[in-house]
Amino acid sequence: MSISFNGYNDNAATFEFAGNAKLGDVVKMSANNKVTNCSAGNDFCGVLKCKESDDFATVQLSGYVRASYSDAAPSVGYCNLASDGAGGVKVLSSARQYLVLNVDTSLKTVGFLI
Repeated sequence: MSISFNGYNDNAATFEFAGNAKLGDVVKMSANNKVTNCSAGNDFCGVLKCKESDDFATVQLSGYVRASYSDAAPSVGYCNLASDGAGGVKVLSSARQYLVLNVDTSLKTVGFLI
């Protein structure tokens, strides 16, 4: 038996979309009702789950997500995470805290609750 957090408290919304973020990338608010790519060090509002067209996208705003990470591996427990500027996250002491549930250092991914 394996542990899964998929589906826990999932909440998503559709936004206008500007940028070139890929599915699974963290995104930020850029204007009224609009999300875009994050620059390095930015706080993020969620993870891009679906591009409905070039103009609209669904963003997961809460629940369990997996993202790539760069630089040092996050630690499990509460950890400060910000965008790494490449679609993933990085540890940054001045960023918001998220509950990190698991870290895969071989794949360089982190699972956490938004």
